[in-house]
Amino acid sequence: MNRVYDPTQKRLIYFGMKSTKDFWDTHWDQADVKGQITSVHKTSFVYRITKAYLPSGGRVLDGGCGLGQFVYAFDRWGYDAYGVDYAPDTVQAVKRAAPHLSVVEADVRALPFEDNFFDGYWSFGVIEHFWDGYDDIVREMKRVVRKGGYVFVTFPYMSPLRRFLARRGVYALRDSRQEKEMKDTFYQFALDLNFVKQIFEQYGFVMKECSFRDGVKGLKDEVGWIRPLLQPVYESHRAVARIVRYFLDIFLRRWSGHIAVCVFCLEQK
Repeated sequence: MNRVYDPTQKRLIYFGMKSTKDFWDTHWDQADVKGQITSVHKTSFVYRITKAYLPSGGRVLDGGCGLGQFVYAFDRWGYDAYGVDYAPDTVQAVKRAAPHLSVVEADVRALPFEDNFFDGYWSFGVIEHFWDGYDDIVREMKRVVRKGGYVFVTFPYMSPLRRFLARRGVYALRDSRQEKEMKDTFYQFALDLNFVKQIFEQYGFVMKECSFRDGVKGLKDEVGWIRPLLQPVYESHRAVARIVRYFLDIFLRRWSGHIAVCVFCLEQK
């Protein structure tokens, strides 16, 4: 995959593999859908953050839910859980594997729910996949989440490491001659955190906290010479590798975290 730096919005542009419905239908490993759906445990950071802001029984949406593992988890954790995804085959696979889950095919820019319907809304790695921006997504978040409710958003972001590399000229700069290729094969952005905060504030949201994760991935993806050392640790499912990865991530996440995890509250004005 190719990437270039866009200095006007201080973000990385990833292109060469277009993010479409068909892409996501084939992206998920559907060989063991039920196993993946049930894979999330209470050790997940998602459990801690959700429980800190939403009381049990609250209505929660996973917008862009993929195989629905967090819809299943929210249901198990005592929430009234819903999920939407725009990839039709993926939604059907979830329905076959877990027909009790409330998962429907829909676009996060035009949700099939009433105003003020949800107490909380999780968005796992969605907003970065829209070439024309994510205002429509945030506008729908504001519509379907009640006043005083919460939106939880994760996205690849311009970590201190990525900002340092951009200043050093490591990334090629956005070139207007590539514009059509970038748009036609666009995959995602690594977004500027302050810019994301400003967009949400325009729609009445206030950031309550932001944390960073996947420091190992963020380092191995950006520093080529260290990738051969970290890739086996990142990919391994062995207990020792998981422990090493956990402690490395604690050390690295603020500097080289791959994703930001932001909590926004919709003001009650």
